[in-house]
Amino acid sequence: MKVIFKNGLQIIVGALVYALAINYFLIPNRIGEGGVTGLTALGYYTLRISPALTNIVLNGILILIGFKFLKRETVFYSLWAVLWISLFLRVPVFLPYHTTQTVIAAITGGVLMGISMGLIFRAKGTIAGSTILAKIVNRYFGIRNGSAMLFF
Repeated sequence: MKVIFKNGLQIIVGALVYALAINYFLIPNRIGEGGVTGLTALGYYTLRISPALTNIVLNGILILIGFKFLKRETVFYSLWAVLWISLFLRVPVFLPYHTTQTVIAAITGGVLMGISMGLIFRAKGTIAGSTILAKIVNRYFGIRNGSAMLFF
């Protein structure tokens, strides 16, 4: 029970950092990313669809796929992460970081996203999207998570 609590808390922290990267650095500076996060940003930029809604819908589909191919523990932790990321994406941005040097926002957002993914992966979860596909490839083909994520 102690391990589940620790992992759950670590995922919440990772989800907070991930949402901060998106809300404070990527979206205000119109920076796209790959995977579901990129589609989330694209939906926001073009149709003004809430990033939280896009995140939960698209990642929900991928979690259903993961349910068939991954351990239940991984799916549970991934669902936990997606729910918290979506919740944190709903928090209003108080001090967005705007800059004319887009590379600064891109690097900062990327570093924060990397830290958050590391926290969530260490807690046996994923942020769904391409990371859940990477976990499936890792489980069935033995390809390391990082290599599979780079592929997707």
